[in-house]
Amino acid sequence: MRNGWKETTLGEVLTLEYGKPLKEGDRDGESFPVFGSAGQVGLHSEPLLSTEPNIIVGRKGTAGAVHWSENRCSVIDTAYFIENKTDALMRFLYLLLLHVDLPSLSAQTGVPGLNRDRAYSTSILLPPLAEQKRIVDVIESVDAYVAGLESYATAARAARAALLHELLTTNTDDWVPFQVRDLAIKKGLVGGPFGSSLVSTDYTNTGVPVIRGANLPNSHRFVTGDFVFVSDKKAEELTRNIALPGDIIATQRGTLGQVGIVPEDAWPRYVVSQSQMRLRVNENVALRDFVYLWLDSGPVRADIGSKKSATANPHINLGIFGDLEGRLPPLAEQKRIVDVIESVDEAISGADKAAADARNLRSGLLSDLLSGDHEIPESYDRLLESA
Repeated sequence: MRNGWKETTLGEVLTLEYGKPLKEGDRDGESFPVFGSAGQVGLHSEPLLSTEPNIIVGRKGTAGAVHWSENRCSVIDTAYFIENKTDALMRFLYLLLLHVDLPSLSAQTGVPGLNRDRAYSTSILLPPLAEQKRIVDVIESVDAYVAGLESYATAARAARAALLHELLTTNTDDWVPFQVRDLAIKKGLVGGPFGSSLVSTDYTNTGVPVIRGANLPNSHRFVTGDFVFVSDKKAEELTRNIALPGDIIATQRGTLGQVGIVPEDAWPRYVVSQSQMRLRVNENVALRDFVYLWLDSGPVRADIGSKKSATANPHINLGIFGDLEGRLPPLAEQKRIVDVIESVDEAISGADKAAADARNLRSGLLSDLLSGDHEIPESYDRLLESA
């Protein structure tokens, strides 16, 4: 252990103090945040804590979750707040509490609760104040970088939606009206319910993968995720349910209109569950990727949602899906639209990957810095001062 570092316990550094009851109806919705075990739950004009900043730790429910309040706040009785018994930096203690995994110290009862005695006995290393400052600054620099990437990706997604809407509504004279059914090859439009619906006992560990709602993407275009399977024999009984690489899949129930493309580099065939629809595009008429973008656009998904059945289990039928109308540009224009959106998607994907890599780096970096084995040189202090 390096000079100046102290081996101690959480209980020697801080105490976990009980919050006080403050029912939702008693909060006036003004000024200061109110925290519970899962985070901020409202506002109230009279804060329980007169100090700032504050650290809040979940006591019941989301036991061990750690939250930060830059300002004075109230803490209700499902959570603790931290009393600092030393001159340690509060922001350092916040990072430390995140690192020690308090949720693992929760009592496993009907309503999980954080065991204070177990928390207090947790061994920690406490670096000198100067080193705490360096650790906080390094980690917050990574956090700022991640936040910047996430902000960029969010803005890019909003710009993508606006750009796609503009590209799909050009409607020059050479754009022609169409319905979805016009784009399908023969027998290319298939939807449930099927005569032989799948049940859990049909699923196997290997065989033909089944595309369900959970496999449709939220942020990229290809069907993905963990598949369940049916046997080859069962798949042969469901010939109308078969999807091939390149087919477009759309949800018929649940999150209506969510779409994805069957990938071309995985399995040679798939079974489509009874809550999905399949469109096999005739690429002499329309490009598959253009049709996917059109179906995934905000106005079309809103149109699908407006046509859902008014039942306890809302859905759309195959006829409604096939009747969806739009205007189709020439193939060359379809290709241009696809290329433009794909370039934006690549930028978004790059930002998402960089943010994920940075989050992984942060986790490992924090662990290394708190171990005391990796020193931030004192020269870093001069950098902080100049900044």
